[in-house]
Amino acid sequence: MDMPPTSRPVLRFDRPSEWPRIKPLYDDAFGGPDEAELIEDLRASGDLIFQLVAEAPGEPEPDRRFLGALAFADLSIGAQRAVALVGPAIDPACQGQGIGSALVRAGLIQARKKGAVAACVLGDPGFWSRFGFETGAARQISCPWSGPYYMALALIEDLPPLAGHAHYPAAFKRFEQEDALPLEAGASKGTEG
Repeated sequence: MDMPPTSRPVLRFDRPSEWPRIKPLYDDAFGGPDEAELIEDLRASGDLIFQLVAEAPGEPEPDRRFLGALAFADLSIGAQRAVALVGPAIDPACQGQGIGSALVRAGLIQARKKGAVAACVLGDPGFWSRFGFETGAARQISCPWSGPYYMALALIEDLPPLAGHAHYPAAFKRFEQEDALPLEAGASKGTEG
């Protein structure tokens, strides 16, 4: 389902009651339930800071279709408050239309407003580098996913290099085994654009 070039999705914070309509985006985009279950666990534990959704423009609420979603979870790196990005999950019929990019840009602004000084993500550097994420910025961060797909981004100016152990919420433990990483799914590689 292509949107006309002048139509822009409506970006906003999700409402917990909308989760049953949002969850299928994650299941479809990531090829299974792992990412959606992670978000459910983060919400239940209070570690989900916020989730942004993109809705189809021109449709009346509450029936607007969700085109994409991106979640931000609590994270600390040493004494620094940061966020971990989960997603984006984009309706496969809408990929390549900039919805994921819009969610990332809007979400990073909101994360900064909520007091985060940095953001971390696991994914394809080719996608995430367009927002300023760098593997080099994460080199001194210790976590189970450290390596060529783990990236960080400073959200404030003059932030000293990020260093120390990244303390992820317990919900992320399911992904600590190398073969359990969600990187195999297209959206986590950032194929959306």
